[in-house]
Amino acid sequence: MDRTIRRWNLEHHNDEVFELSGHDGAVSCLQFWSYALVTGSVDKSIRMWDLRTGKSHRTLRGHAGPVRSLQFDDRIVISGGLDRQALVWDIRTGKVIQCIETSGQVLGLCFSRGECLVASSDKVIYVYDVSSGKVLTEKRGHSGAVVCVVQAEDKAVSGSTDHTCRLWI
Repeated sequence: MDRTIRRWNLEHHNDEVFELSGHDGAVSCLQFWSYALVTGSVDKSIRMWDLRTGKSHRTLRGHAGPVRSLQFDDRIVISGGLDRQALVWDIRTGKVIQCIETSGQVLGLCFSRGECLVASSDKVIYVYDVSSGKVLTEKRGHSGAVVCVVQAEDKAVSGSTDHTCRLWI
C-alpha cells in the first residue's frame, strides 16, 4: 500500500489529475462532495482536503486506533474507529464535540437527521443521538460483525460477516 489518494479525470479516459499524500498509513475510508474530500487512515488520523488544489488543510487527531469509517456534511464529521469510538467533529474548528463510546469496534457508520447508525463488531447496529451521544435503540439480527450500514429516509440496510444484508424498516 502506498498511502496515497489519487484523483482521476473519468471524462478523459482515466487520466490521473493528481495524487494526494499525507497519511502515514493506508487510507481506509473516504467521502467527497464537490471539492471537499475527507479521508480516514489506519494511522489514526482524518484529513480534510481541497480537491481544487490537492492540498490537505486540516488533520484531525483523536482516535486511539485505526479509523475505519466516516461521513461528513457542512457542519460535522463523524468518524468511527477500531478504538470503539465514534467521534463527532466540528468541521469549522476541528475539535471533537461528542465522543460516542461503543462496546464493539466501529466498522461502519452513517448519519442523518440527528441520528448516527453505528455498525459494530459485536453484531449490533447502534442508533445514537448525535448531540447527546445517547443510544436511542439497538438493531439486532446479524450473527456476525456488522461491517457497513447505510440509511435512506426511514429505512436502513446493513451488511455483515455472516454473509447477509438486512433491511431495517
